[in-house]
Amino acid sequence: MKPTLILSLAAALVLSACTMTATLTPVSGPLAGRPDIIVKVTDAAGQSGKLSFTMPSGEHVTGKYTTIPGQPVQGVATAHGDRGSVFDMQFTTNLFGKGFGEATDNHGNKYRLIIAG
Repeated sequence: MKPTLILSLAAALVLSACTMTATLTPVSGPLAGRPDIIVKVTDAAGQSGKLSFTMPSGEHVTGKYTTIPGQPVQGVATAHGDRGSVFDMQFTTNLFGKGFGEATDNHGNKYRLIIAG
C-alpha cells in the first residue's frame, strides 16, 4: 500500500473518531411535533468538546459539553443561539459513545436527546 493512501486512511479514522452526531427531538412546548434537529458534536473522543446545530428558524446555535468519566459516562452541555436562545442539556453515554438525555431551552421547549455514537 502506498504511504499516501495509508496516511489518508489514518487521517479519516482520526477525524471520524472526533466527530459524531446527536438528534434533538422536540417533545413539548412550542416546537413539539416539529422535525428533529441534527447536532454536530466535535472533539467527541475527549472529556469536553463543542456542539453546533441550526434551529428550524435558521438560528445558529453553538456550545460546549463536558463529561465525567465512569460507567456510564455522565455529561452536561450549554449552548447559545445567535438570536438569544439558550439550551441546557444532560446526557448519559456508554463506552461506545451512544447515549440519550434531555434538553430544555429558554422558550419553554423540552427535547429528547439521542447520541448516535
